[in-house]
Amino acid sequence: MAKKPPKPSKKENRAKEPMIGKAKGTRRFDIALENVQGSGFLALLIGLMSFLVILALSASFALSAMSDRWSSGLENKMTIEIPAEDLNGAPRSRENITRLTGDITAAFDNMPQVKSYKVLSEEDISELVKPWLGENLPLQDIPLPGLISVETHNNDAANIQALERRLKNISGNIRLDTHQNWLSHLLRFTQTLQLVTFLISLVVGVTTIIAIIGAVKARMSVLHDEIELLHLIGATDNYIASQFQRYSFFISLKGSLIGTLVSAIILSLIGLLFSEMSVNLLPNFKLTMNHIVIIGFVPIVISLCAMITARRTVIHALTQLP
Repeated sequence: MAKKPPKPSKKENRAKEPMIGKAKGTRRFDIALENVQGSGFLALLIGLMSFLVILALSASFALSAMSDRWSSGLENKMTIEIPAEDLNGAPRSRENITRLTGDITAAFDNMPQVKSYKVLSEEDISELVKPWLGENLPLQDIPLPGLISVETHNNDAANIQALERRLKNISGNIRLDTHQNWLSHLLRFTQTLQLVTFLISLVVGVTTIIAIIGAVKARMSVLHDEIELLHLIGATDNYIASQFQRYSFFISLKGSLIGTLVSAIILSLIGLLFSEMSVNLLPNFKLTMNHIVIIGFVPIVISLCAMITARRTVIHALTQLP
């Protein structure tokens, strides 16, 4: 008489039971969300969006640092120019320019609003005009103006007008430049660029939300039968939504971390490149600790936005079901 096969144990029975869905790794879902095609593409898309957001933020930080450097470097400072020609258009001699320079600096002694001043030598002026006139041009044969760099306690209108009156009494064509005109244009330009970076970040954020909504709706359509089955066995809308929101959070976190890592490498290369360039007008690409902390929150913010978006999308879609 043949022996009956042994009964399978409870452990073996549980192993044979089919699971509705199992996520890759240690996370488990009651819906086979990660088995649906497109999870890798969604992570890649979110990584690309994170990369663009971090680059836009870094550009905004660099522009802000550049504006602060320009503003602080020229705060309460002005330049007095003694033109190389007099009021009649005749060239001024160097002795004449030296005499006018002495008259101006002597007037500063009776002006308490002047904090300090520096008379630029001919060598200093030559270094300033060399980038515009060329290295090989004989600058000693060209009439150069006299320049005085002045720092005041306060560049208000009253101080500027008082200084201008003193200069007019010395010579009628001495110029006073407070740098406000071109500085205001440069600051307006950097503010416009910062607005552009903000709009880019906003567009990227909206695109990411739309991508999450589309991905969630596509998965709900593919897994319609599984969702109906969970409803039949008593699963609530909140429980089903929690499956999608956890999936969206982890897939977004994975993609945004990859995008953050790539952007960190790119920014490091840019910073290394610009550190070798001695051009003061270029923005500083060195990120401070505060900037790094803000950028570090980007993956978390993106993941939380994806989670909230997925939950709202699922709840709205389930309420529309008959």
